[in-house]
Amino acid sequence: MKLKYFGELRNHIAHGFKLDGKHYAIPSYHALDELGKYKDAIMKPITVGAMFKKNVYNCFLNDPLKDVMISMKNFGYTHVPVFNEKHELQ
Repeated sequence: MKLKYFGELRNHIAHGFKLDGKHYAIPSYHALDELGKYKDAIMKPITVGAMFKKNVYNCFLNDPLKDVMISMKNFGYTHVPVFNEKHELQ
């Protein structure tokens, strides 16, 4: 709906609402801010990875088992990835 309105506003500025060679339809700062949001969404769209990125709880071989079990209970996990000191999955 807003895009249609902005298109009509652009047409009025470019082709109409002129009197003595002067424009009488001028976009407000609010309209310019809204157009900027559309421009940003088109020029830099959100990626699928960023949209669905999820932090995964993990632990290391040398982490105390008690701490890991508490975290698993708090998060409701039944399995967690375990890494060694070199950040290799075990």
